[in-house]
Amino acid sequence: MRQDDVFDLLKAQLAYGEADPDELPTDLDDLLHVRTLLIELGQALRAVRQVCDEKVGTLIEPGDKYEYGDSVVSFYRGYKWKPIPDAVAAFIETVDVSDVLDLFPASAMRKTGLEKVATRHGFDPKVAVDSVLEKIWDTAPRVQVKPKEL
Repeated sequence: MRQDDVFDLLKAQLAYGEADPDELPTDLDDLLHVRTLLIELGQALRAVRQVCDEKVGTLIEPGDKYEYGDSVVSFYRGYKWKPIPDAVAAFIETVDVSDVLDLFPASAMRKTGLEKVATRHGFDPKVAVDSVLEKIWDTAPRVQVKPKEL
């Protein structure tokens, strides 16, 4: 199956909203070739989407909303909480062993778990979070598209 044939299949998928298994080849090598092309296409689409999001980020201020058709588009930068190793070790020494599972539910300290444990031990949760976790801002912008009704 040629690359152009795969693109024709994708165009039909977009037009009709469903894939027709009868249009796919039956030969294993051809099927694996189609699958490889689809993976490469997916990677290329993600790269193009990232560039589009970055350009949208230059045109829409963080927190602003832009109406587009039946949707509302907004732009923001996400973040993650990263534990500060020395501060984590010092904090763990001040809490009960039974609280450690709240701090590490999935092998990484969670902000909500830290707040629960701090409150349980009489610490100010905001101070605990600011002392033990560091906010790491994403470098890539995120564009969010929602229906107007929401």
